[in-house]
Amino acid sequence: RWLERDVQLFEVIWKHRAIMRLALLEGGGSADYVHLTETLVQPLQGQIIACIQLGIEQGYYREDLESKSAALFCSGGFNQLACEMLRQKKKPDFRAELRQLHRYIARAFGTAELAAAADRVHAAPAEHGEERTAVHGRAKNHARSA
Repeated sequence: RWLERDVQLFEVIWKHRAIMRLALLEGGGSADYVHLTETLVQPLQGQIIACIQLGIEQGYYREDLESKSAALFCSGGFNQLACEMLRQKKKPDFRAELRQLHRYIARAFGTAELAAAADRVHAAPAEHGEERTAVHGRAKNHARSA
């Protein structure tokens, strides 16, 4: 479910990439546009903290996580992926990129059971050989990564 939600979000970012470049890559271009980052990016931080806290409470994420620090870690990865995507001329394969990012998050934050499940679910494309990722432009064997 989260993968689908994130793919939809990245589709919106791609569709509105001119304004998203201003907000994410150029810091708004001037002080007059700082509100773009505050309006578009900062509200997500609270949502990420809440999701991580819920994951801890429901036993998906490790109990030793501090939700605010984990949220900063997550949002940094998603922000960097979005920035890389916005630098591309051709639309990247959001699903492949996000699938790998989700797998890393599950392995970093999750219980052993969640990490194993993420490996099974997110490694599925590797069963058919190596998969190329548009943003990084190099072959990755998802079964051996992480």
